[in-house]
Amino acid sequence: MAVLAGCGSSDPIPAGFGRGPQGTPQPHVHANGLQLSVYETYQVKTTPVGFVIEPVGNRLLRQPIIVHIQLLASRPKAIGYRFWYLGSGRILWYSVTHEETGGSGGAEHTLIAFEHVGNHWIRYDQVRQAEEELFELWEIARGVRYVPSS
Repeated sequence: MAVLAGCGSSDPIPAGFGRGPQGTPQPHVHANGLQLSVYETYQVKTTPVGFVIEPVGNRLLRQPIIVHIQLLASRPKAIGYRFWYLGSGRILWYSVTHEETGGSGGAEHTLIAFEHVGNHWIRYDQVRQAEEELFELWEIARGVRYVPSS
């Protein structure tokens, strides 16, 4: 990994992303039944269908790290052909695509993953410039649950 002088923080990954537990897990509950538990080093915004998660200080990065999570009303058209085992019987089906429009940092890689929960699907997505870097989405997905209202 190369760090360029004068391009912002010398630490390219904010605390809380890809570095293991930091701080205290904070619960977030959505009206649609999605529940999220992430460390206090993350900022969580509620959307009409889910959450948007960013690390604190994210705007200091040249390409901000943003993870979107949403509960889908129906089965997605495609779920990807690869899978990631989260543990406790949870599997995310995913695909990674890339576009050469990433600028000087290289191609942009988009990770889209789906998790089947009961009669619903959860969609996760994130964009990164380097595919080989850890996608923060995997870490965040471990703290997601769907609890349907009774």
